[in-house]
Amino acid sequence: MPLSCTDRYDLPLSTASARAAERYQAGADLLLSLWPGAAEALDEAIAADPGFALPHAARARLQLIDNQAGAARETIAQAQRLVERHGTERERSHVEVVRRLIAGEAAQALQGALEHAERWPRDILILGLPLGAFGLLAFSGRADHDQARVDLCERHARHFAADD
Repeated sequence: MPLSCTDRYDLPLSTASARAAERYQAGADLLLSLWPGAAEALDEAIAADPGFALPHAARARLQLIDNQAGAARETIAQAQRLVERHGTERERSHVEVVRRLIAGEAAQALQGALEHAERWPRDILILGLPLGAFGLLAFSGRADHDQARVDLCERHARHFAADD
């Protein structure tokens, strides 16, 4: 599948559907801010390109946030099947990190998110997982979790300089 679409940070998306890419980006933005409408936007992305794995992964994360663990496991399993068929290396890594989060493998999800961020620091949905008061670093058991979050932000701030 040609990668003709990119996200807001110029990362290639495994969809040729401009509508799927736009609705995925809208859903990702709403998910990151926890604003209403994320589920609907992600569902629209899935409807526009059912074979595009990333909206499924984002939808699974949102389901987990909404305490729908069973639905999240089913949705991330679908994302895994799709990403193996048409996904890029980045998208496969992205889906695997979310799968580990949903599976309750917090330490592995954190390690995967940090490794992913080193390779693809502008993959904001994964970069955001370790951050925040309820992020993976906060619950990692690390005594230095606050400083670790600051260090992670400082390490990757240059990749977002244009967002000021």
